[in-house]
Amino acid sequence: MMPYTYDYHEDADILEVFFAGEEATAAVHLTADIALHLRVEDSRATSLIFNNFSHLARPDEYGPRAFRLEAERWPEPLRAVVWRILACPPVNEWLAVSSYRPPRVPRAIPLAAIRPVPVAAGQSMPQR
Repeated sequence: MMPYTYDYHEDADILEVFFAGEEATAAVHLTADIALHLRVEDSRATSLIFNNFSHLARPDEYGPRAFRLEAERWPEPLRAVVWRILACPPVNEWLAVSSYRPPRVPRAIPLAAIRPVPVAAGQSMPQR
């Protein structure tokens, strides 16, 4: 597991997870409530921001909640970089990416779900 720090704003129910000390050079909304901050130069995630974290992380009746990735809204020059970042640690330790393809639909629908929150020794995470 890659090292990280986090800041949970209980009043606003926002969780910010920081992976690197460097400044982000771009940001992309993965979903309406999940934002990825990244460094384009070296294709590295600097942080993830989860708005409405308790809603996002609460499992539904049949398992983790999945949310549609807004890939069509990502700037074209960043799409390949974002897909690479989503497939690698540390982001894939937090988000499980999958897809759903209904019958007779030309394109799969990309989805993301929050994985069980990884907690390093000595850290505690906000209650869901």
